[in-house]
Amino acid sequence: MAGISNKAGWSIAIAVSLVLAATLAGWVHAGGPLDPPGAPGVTMKSLSEVEPRTPISSLPYTIAQPGSYYLTGNLSVSSAIDGITVQANDVTIDLNGFDLNGNGVGANGITQGASPPLRNWRVYNGSIVGWSYALYGLLVTNGQVDHVSASGIRTTGLWLGAGARVSDCSVEGSGAPFRGIETGGGSSVESCSTRGFGEGIYVGSQSTVARCNVAGGTGVRAVGSTVESCRISATVYGIRVTFSGQHAVLGNQIDMTFAIDANSCGIYSVGSGTAIDGNRVTNSPNGMCLVQNSGVTATRNSFYNMTVATFTGYTGNDVPALVAAGSATNPLANICMTPPGTCTATP
Repeated sequence: MAGISNKAGWSIAIAVSLVLAATLAGWVHAGGPLDPPGAPGVTMKSLSEVEPRTPISSLPYTIAQPGSYYLTGNLSVSSAIDGITVQANDVTIDLNGFDLNGNGVGANGITQGASPPLRNWRVYNGSIVGWSYALYGLLVTNGQVDHVSASGIRTTGLWLGAGARVSDCSVEGSGAPFRGIETGGGSSVESCSTRGFGEGIYVGSQSTVARCNVAGGTGVRAVGSTVESCRISATVYGIRVTFSGQHAVLGNQIDMTFAIDANSCGIYSVGSGTAIDGNRVTNSPNGMCLVQNSGVTATRNSFYNMTVATFTGYTGNDVPALVAAGSATNPLANICMTPPGTCTATP
């Protein structure tokens, strides 16, 4: 009886297997063959399909239509002409790692066209060398410049209108009398460096300058704006903030070793409502000069190696006492780190 039962069980198992195999075969037949008909085709779009780009292979060059443009190699001029003239909105120029070279005689490396105002430019990823102006965009709003190196500049480096965003750029002047970076109001200049200009960075109202390294006659000049966490070496004013709204000068390091006269100041403030906090000023005839001010708050600043005086003109403002290092009882006090008798506050 056991043998008969086992044989019956095997018979049933074999029958079920055959039915299952037949069912699967039917599914395969209904779904078609499993082998692919051929090699897989290309399914991704090319870069030119995603973002059509126009090459720039010689100078001078005029951009008359919105779009994306790129340099195909190092390009240069040999006379006092402009390199790239932009006459359209919504333009991106990828320098593509190459040099746009004015050879010390070119006028403007990249310039606005004859019918401004214009808007929404981006220039990035390369060098602009040997021009009077690296980028002249005074009437360009919402411009963006990033990862650009400009050198051998004879007048002004990067000049943009309101709403500009300038980041990760370096600008070096060659006897340049004006500004390394200049923007209109509502702009930001971040993680940039300038050297060799009358003013390193200038920004219009409600702007921000942050984490920049600046060397020049006046390091940073700001109108109603914030200057923070910068390292500045200057001969006239380290940071100059003037009129038109609230200012904030926060956590900067300012060196005035090569100050040109006894009136030079590490921080020079004209106007009202300025917050000056946590800055360090060294080797300056005047650490902080408050002129025609009211409502200024100056706290936790430190002054090293002052040659004449630390404060001037601070009557009527909220400026805690200037005290010698190690003797402060007020956590907001301003600290003098120079020898006794050389750190003074002059109303």
